[in-house]
Amino acid sequence: MNKHISIGESVANRDIYVGDPVLNLCPELKPLLDNKTISHDFAAIDKVARHRKYVFTTLGTISLILVCAVLILLAWKLALALIDKEYPGWLETLSAGMGVVAVGIQVYLSFSGLHEKWIYARFMAERMRLWKFQILLDGQFISSGVSKSPDQFTAELKQRWELFKEEFKHGIGGMDEVVATQPPELLVEPTPYSDPRLLDKVRQLFILLRLNVQISHYEGMNRQLEPKDKLTDSWSKVLLGLSGLIAIIEACIVVIHLSGQPNSDAPSNNLTTAVLAGLALSFAIASAAIRVYRGATMLVEERERYLTKQAHLKRIKDRFARETDSHKILLLMEETENVCNEELQDFIRALRRADYFF
Repeated sequence: MNKHISIGESVANRDIYVGDPVLNLCPELKPLLDNKTISHDFAAIDKVARHRKYVFTTLGTISLILVCAVLILLAWKLALALIDKEYPGWLETLSAGMGVVAVGIQVYLSFSGLHEKWIYARFMAERMRLWKFQILLDGQFISSGVSKSPDQFTAELKQRWELFKEEFKHGIGGMDEVVATQPPELLVEPTPYSDPRLLDKVRQLFILLRLNVQISHYEGMNRQLEPKDKLTDSWSKVLLGLSGLIAIIEACIVVIHLSGQPNSDAPSNNLTTAVLAGLALSFAIASAAIRVYRGATMLVEERERYLTKQAHLKRIKDRFARETDSHKILLLMEETENVCNEELQDFIRALRRADYFF
């Protein structure tokens, strides 16, 4: 048994790299489903997208942590000033160093355009995935292709594939045009199938490789993001609540002290109030940093999008299971692809808002 199946582990991009059991359902479509050119091109850009995402999120998180640390150190510097305590010089040096590194990271991210390059690479990869399955909407092309030899079918697919990749030469401007198009356009013009038996096989494959994979992907991503979403949300609220509570306690102590010694300036020299002030500011800064992190990673928006699209595709799948009319089956495939097109548009828009500072 495959180790991924035995331990219940998800297999990324299993709609791109199709296994033999699925290919055997419709050997005629192997030139499309197991196309080495498509798989190679997808793997190359997917690797670039993953690398850029890792670098961007890692550097962004490090920068956020450094800024948070500098602000917390500043809060304690102000707290020490309340009791006339000297702030250690080595902490000043450390703060300056962390600040310079944080600013340097943000300047690099801003001028390198890494954020936009990551978005574009992911856009290219997902457009390739869309093309692979939207080509199934062209029933005339698929029907004529399977009637030919595998080599002829592969050659025709390669020609179409190369024409499709021409759109990537438009660069980020081309991506902007796609994202702005409402409603989103299909990559392939739908045409009817001439052979109902072939359409039935395509229907089975479409459910297995498109609907099931996308639904499980959305479910898996939601499960992955849910703990992080709940943890960061709760900690942000707890830290902000603690900050407010400590600030209230500190204010009450000062008021009580002033009421007992109206002519004294003792509160400014009180160690307790200084410590409480430092803690209140530190917790507030940490809470704000967590909120920035949540915004940069778009946790809430990502989960909402996955849940919405998953529910939509589940409804389509239920209708697919009951449908026998050829025309309506093709319409359901078209509806599925429209949902996937919209998901990509929403995904790109969300990524563009997912930034740390600039």
